[in-house]
Amino acid sequence: MRMRLLAAASAGIMGLAGCGSGTPEPAAPDRDVYAAAAACMRANGFPDFPDPVETDGRWGFPASVNGLVKQPAAECQEQFARIGAIPARTERPLSVAEMAKLRAWAACVRDNGLPDWPDPGGDGVFRPATVPPDDDPAWRRADTACRSLEPGPITVEGGPGARAGKSGG
Repeated sequence: MRMRLLAAASAGIMGLAGCGSGTPEPAAPDRDVYAAAAACMRANGFPDFPDPVETDGRWGFPASVNGLVKQPAAECQEQFARIGAIPARTERPLSVAEMAKLRAWAACVRDNGLPDWPDPGGDGVFRPATVPPDDDPAWRRADTACRSLEPGPITVEGGPGARAGKSGG
């Protein structure tokens, strides 16, 4: 099961409006599309994920969940792509530079409390033997120490119930 490591991030997602490009804007997603995304998050490890809210005629989520909206659970990425919160997933190979950044982040994590943390696979996915929980002290130390090296979203593949706390910076 693919897990998206999550953490709070800044910047709002409440309004996903375009800026006068001259081309017609696609219709904004309706409440049902947002509600499906919220239901998916609740079903995949985030039981307190809020219902969508309407602001100025547009649907969105409260700013308190911006980090989760930008980095939803792997099982919910399709729903969040539909609302425009994340790009639709593309299966492109990672560049040498992208892989080098992921490996540097992994080395930092190993050096700062999680000595068994693996390098990413060729697809950029980390596959540790166990995924530490968000409140694990070693994970928190590594997270703090390595935050400046985060190359973007970090994807971890773990077993049932595995969950950790990381998104790209």
